[in-house]
Amino acid sequence: MLTWVPFILVVIAAGFDLFNKMEIPDTIPALLLGWGILALCFGWHHQSWMSSLLGCLLGLGIGLVLFQLGGFGGADVKLIASLGAVFGLATELSLLFYVAVAGAVLAVIAKLRGRREFAYAVAIAIGVFIVTLQGVK
Repeated sequence: MLTWVPFILVVIAAGFDLFNKMEIPDTIPALLLGWGILALCFGWHHQSWMSSLLGCLLGLGIGLVLFQLGGFGGADVKLIASLGAVFGLATELSLLFYVAVAGAVLAVIAKLRGRREFAYAVAIAIGVFIVTLQGVK
C-alpha cells in the first residue's frame, strides 16, 4: 500500500490539472518530496540517498528543458523532480520513458480534438501507474 501513495498524489495533481484551468497546487509536489524523504528515512524502499538525489536532479533537468521548450508547465517540472526523489535514479529513467510515451499518445488525441495543449499531469500519472505496477526498486 505504501508504494501507491505517490500514484494517489499524482492522480490528485492530474485532477487539478484537468479541472482547475491546468493549475496544480505546489503542495502536491511538496508532499511527494516529503514522502520520498520519509521513505528513505524509514527504509520503505531500497534506494540510496544518492539515487534519490540524482533522480530528483534528472527530473528537474529534463523538466526544465521541456519547460523552456513549452512542453511542460512549472508544476509538471516540480512533479517530475519530486518523483525522481521518490523513485530514485533507475526508476526515474523508466518513469520518464513511460511519461513520454503516454504524453505522445495524449498529444495526438489533443491534436485530433483540435487542441494544442493538454493536462500533462495525466501522462505523468500514467507513467507513475506503470512503474508502480512493475514494483518500485
